Amino acid sequence: MDPAVFAALAGPALAATIEFVSSRINAALDRRPAELGGYEAPLAVDESALTSERLERMRQVAETLSVYRDYPDIVRGDDSRLTRAIALAFADLTEVYKTEFRLDHARDGVSVIQNLGHVGRPVTGIKASGIGKDANVTLTQRAIRVDEGGSLVGLEIEGTIG
Repeated sequence: MDPAVFAALAGPALAATIEFVSSRINAALDRRPAELGGYEAPLAVDESALTSERLERMRQVAETLSVYRDYPDIVRGDDSRLTRAIALAFADLTEVYKTEFRLDHARDGVSVIQNLGHVGRPVTGIKASGIGKDANVTLTQRAIRVDEGGSLVGLEIEGTIG
């Protein structure tokens, strides 16, 4: 991941990124499965990816990030040492856990997530009278099954979009 991506983060978002990356690296170094939300089971460490070179780099990154965790007042998005450490961590974690770790930039707007079991009646994610051209709407819907009499509608708009 490009270190420049992290320069756009500020305050709590950057601190949360440091915490996330640190906990994943420490779990990998301890060879513990990574407990992540959104996954049915913990991510397993691929032992073959833990080369001596990678382990040493991960230890160095963990040590660097521990300073930022201990002294959050020094955290700045334009700190090249910090952004490089986070980028190295993401690259190593991708190899060690054999999954892509992404950092999605939070945007202003409306976000709706619906995780449903059996849907037996009409369910609408977002119902609006219109959407402005600068609106940012994110909708995620999941259902185990839509039964007879049920429906799953993502977005219902009366009028024009934009």
